[in-house]
Amino acid sequence: MKLKGLASKIIVTILYVLPVIFFTIVYFLQVVSSEDIYQGAGRPVSIIVDALSAFHWSARLGDMYAWSVINFFDYKYSFGVDTFFRLFDVILVFGIFFIMTSIILGRRPKWQIKDALLFCVSFLAVFLSPYSRPIMSSFSQIHNYLPIALLSLLFLLPFARQLRGHLLPRSRINKILMLIVGFLFGFSSNVTPVTFLITAGLVVLYERFIKERKTQLKDIFTSWQFFALIGIFLALVVMYVMGSGVSSYTHGYDSGYVSISDLIVHPGSKGVVVLGNIVHNFQSVVPMILLMSFATLFEYVIYRKTLMPRRQELVPGVKFSLICLVFFSIHILAVSQVDISTMTRILLPAYICAVVSILFTVNRLVNILKIHNKTLVLISLLTIFLTFIITLDIGIGMIKHQQQSSVVLDRIKNAQTAIVCVTPAENPTAKSPLLKYYQRELFVTWAMPEVIYGKQVVWCR
Repeated sequence: MKLKGLASKIIVTILYVLPVIFFTIVYFLQVVSSEDIYQGAGRPVSIIVDALSAFHWSARLGDMYAWSVINFFDYKYSFGVDTFFRLFDVILVFGIFFIMTSIILGRRPKWQIKDALLFCVSFLAVFLSPYSRPIMSSFSQIHNYLPIALLSLLFLLPFARQLRGHLLPRSRINKILMLIVGFLFGFSSNVTPVTFLITAGLVVLYERFIKERKTQLKDIFTSWQFFALIGIFLALVVMYVMGSGVSSYTHGYDSGYVSISDLIVHPGSKGVVVLGNIVHNFQSVVPMILLMSFATLFEYVIYRKTLMPRRQELVPGVKFSLICLVFFSIHILAVSQVDISTMTRILLPAYICAVVSILFTVNRLVNILKIHNKTLVLISLLTIFLTFIITLDIGIGMIKHQQQSSVVLDRIKNAQTAIVCVTPAENPTAKSPLLKYYQRELFVTWAMPEVIYGKQVVWCR
């Protein structure tokens, strides 16, 4: 659908720009949280020491990045070095939705109504879910989950393209790149890489024993896919042999985490807990599983009825949708050592996979039904209106939060004593007018005493 006229160009521009403006507002008006202060916000820069401390604490790339850069952040934004890092966060989050749209379309997004609409709808689908908080609130989480989401998508992009019949050339540079990306992907998260390995293993078993397709060992060992897997396994060695793995990270799960060692020692009692977690976790994602199942069903109908010309579809879309559903389900199982009701952030990669799968089929239905450009323009206008209202609402909430934070931060800064006490009433509690969105606390008991502007901050007695 080629653009016609200035109006269409303006609509496309707004659809691409609005989500960027949204995250620019969120990241530049963001006030550090108690966890950010605990990790070193506002204190002298010590990149190497902080990176090593994070590695020995949880051995994850996201934590190492978060701990290393938080020293560059002031308590609230003022033009300085943290401008670069806040802008870099905006670039990272743009990359997430850009790659999501690329996978949905099966190609690079263009300056077209449909492409821009899918980009903006992808943003809305993520934001309007409970899984958006880790990329919106508290730099300790933002700097953790932006790399997780982006590296997961970057790693999976060539595999997704392969499922659409577009193979990555077997060049030496591609093998080296996939080795590096595979290592970074494997090093970024405890769950998503393992989920990928299990899903890939199931696909290989299906191809080998059900489809009875054989592959020469030489072809396997010289493929870019093999180098990608080597990268993941190298990362797992670094995380679990040289680093702490998940041993320290799981202390934050409110004692609800069931470790493998506990499960082996107490298989009965701990097994019941894990089974309960599995049931509860799947119950919480039933709507997504249903939507992904319907998408897979539609793709099966498209394939059986040959609604997409064979020359346009080198590999049936049902295969892509089914693998997404399997990946999503395994991801839920993989995190069921803990009840995700208070830990929805660990499902962000799985949710992004679900959004991609659903919009992938929606895009294909738009093509099959040959929906007129005027209809897409109308949908785009409604999407722009909704996104604008959301951006305005969140912006107001962020401004109020910053104003409330400024009052207590300025009091601490101007205090003449080395120890300053605060009350729970001084904690910023601002919420956005419509969505009631709020930021994480500035003061929490577990992080006390906090060090702000070189002064020790404690609760007033």
